[in-house]
Amino acid sequence: MPRLPASSSVFSQKISSFCDMRLACALSSHDHENLRSYMLGFVARRARPPQNAGKLDWKEIAVACDLDSESLRVAKRVAQPGFEAIIRWLEETKIASANTRGHSGELTLVDRSVVGHN
Repeated sequence: MPRLPASSSVFSQKISSFCDMRLACALSSHDHENLRSYMLGFVARRARPPQNAGKLDWKEIAVACDLDSESLRVAKRVAQPGFEAIIRWLEETKIASANTRGHSGELTLVDRSVVGHN
């Protein structure tokens, strides 16, 4: 059976924990909180982080999170996996949504009309 993506609340907790474990020790509390809130916003809105030519747009991220050049250098190194996880989660969520039928939320791998079930 295919793995279903985590719910928004579960995934938000994972991103928050990632930020607390990875970003808190590398960035100031101000930068850590700004970046954590920024990342959680993408999960809440189910929106993709800013990208340019298929890569994260760190200039836009820096402006949105009020990161100076040193903080940006560190954030690129430590926050990249978190942003990549958000992008993967959004893709998994989109695929699962495309395979869901009706309002039950049950994942349907085969169209039931083809196998004689209604």
